[in-house]
Amino acid sequence: MVSGQDSIPVKSYPVDTPATKHSPRAATIMSAVLPGLGQAYNKKYWKIPVIYAGIGVSIYYLYLNTTEYNRYRTAYIYRTDSLALPKDEFDGLYSEAQIKSGIEYYQRYRDLSVIALVAMYAINIVDATVDAHLFNYDVSEKVSLNIKPYIYTPVYSYSNQSNNNIYGLRCYINLK
Repeated sequence: MVSGQDSIPVKSYPVDTPATKHSPRAATIMSAVLPGLGQAYNKKYWKIPVIYAGIGVSIYYLYLNTTEYNRYRTAYIYRTDSLALPKDEFDGLYSEAQIKSGIEYYQRYRDLSVIALVAMYAINIVDATVDAHLFNYDVSEKVSLNIKPYIYTPVYSYSNQSNNNIYGLRCYINLK
């Protein structure tokens, strides 16, 4: 296409269609903003309930352990405070050492619940990113991995045991 003498001819190139352009960066940002959105972008819809189940269970145990930690902590404060405060809810049930042990127990599992929640969030982001990178990867029948159990019986044995079998796995990789 030339419109005048000063113009340079311009070649037109085909534009990438959205079907062929799949961005790992977009999947990462989507999963960081809303967990599961990157999996939807990658068309891996079955992973969304798994992610929300993991996050939901982590939140449930975080709430449970925080509530119990606060109960035991309040009871311990009532027991050890020198003021005339009301009796704690564990009066007559647990000793001061048992209440302190309960505080440590629920604090430990509260912290583990936070770690599990952060891990599920991070796994969500990493999974979306890796799936986006492998979105256009060709998986065909020509490439396969077969793993089979294997029992090896040695010809010569250096021990007096009757069963000298060696158990393991045999891997076959086919690249046709």
